[in-house]
Amino acid sequence: MFALRSRKFSEFPPVLIGEPPRSGGDLVFPLFGIPVRVHPFFWLIAIMLGVGLAPTLIELLIWTVAVFLTVLVHEMGHALAMRLFGIQPWVTLYGLGGITSYNPAEAYHLSTWGNVLISFAGPGVQFALVAAIAGILSASGFELDIRRWGPVFFVFPAETVVSWGVTRLLSYMMLVSVLWGAINLLPIYPLDGGHIARDVLVAADPQRGTTQSLVLSIVAAAAMVVVGVAMRDMFMILMFGFLGYGSYAALHAYRNQRGW
Repeated sequence: MFALRSRKFSEFPPVLIGEPPRSGGDLVFPLFGIPVRVHPFFWLIAIMLGVGLAPTLIELLIWTVAVFLTVLVHEMGHALAMRLFGIQPWVTLYGLGGITSYNPAEAYHLSTWGNVLISFAGPGVQFALVAAIAGILSASGFELDIRRWGPVFFVFPAETVVSWGVTRLLSYMMLVSVLWGAINLLPIYPLDGGHIARDVLVAADPQRGTTQSLVLSIVAAAAMVVVGVAMRDMFMILMFGFLGYGSYAALHAYRNQRGW
C-alpha cells in the first residue's frame, strides 16, 4: 500500500507508478470537497494482502474496510495539507495504496518546508489517528496491548471494545496506520520519505540533490530487501526490489537527461 504523492519535478524523470486511467468499476465520491476515486484494483490488492492475516471471510471483509479507511485517512492528510497552501488536490486509491494529485501550476510557490509538511502530513495523520483511538480507549477504561517490532511500536485493544467486529476493525486500523505510516517515511522514492529526502537534499545542494536522493533511495530499498530476505518475506523482497529498481531507472534516465 504505497501512499504516493503525484508531483511534477522539473528535473526529475517519471517513475513506474502513476495515477491509473479511469475504469467503469471506479467508486467516486467527494470528501471535504476533495474528489476521491477508488480504482477496483485497490480492493483486489487489499484482499490479497489480507488473506494471510484474516483467516475467515468476515475478518477479510473487516480487514479490507480497515485498509480502505486508513489509506483514505493518509491521503486526506496530504490533500488537506495541500489545501492549506491553496492547492486543489484529488485523491485516487489504487493498487497498493493511494495517490494524491494536483495541478503543478498551483504549487510553484511552495517552499522546501511546505513540500516537506505536505509529505509528512499523510503518515502524521495516521499516527495521530492511532494516538486518538488509543487515547479514547484508555480514557474509557479499556486496556491496551503495546508491542514493539524493531524501532516501531504498535498498540492494540487488549480486550473487547463494543463487539468482536469493532475490536478487529480497530486493531487492523491501528496496525495498518502504524506499519504503513512508518514504511512511508523511509527515504525511498516514491514513498513520502523519498519526497522528503529529495526536497531537503535539493535545498542543501541544488546541483546534486536529486542524484543524492535517488542514490539514497536505491541504498535504502536494497537494505529493506536484505531485511526481507532475513525475514523470508517474499512480499517485502518484491515490493522494495521493485521500488529500488524504479529509483535505479530514474537515476539512469536523470543522468542521461543531464548528459552525465
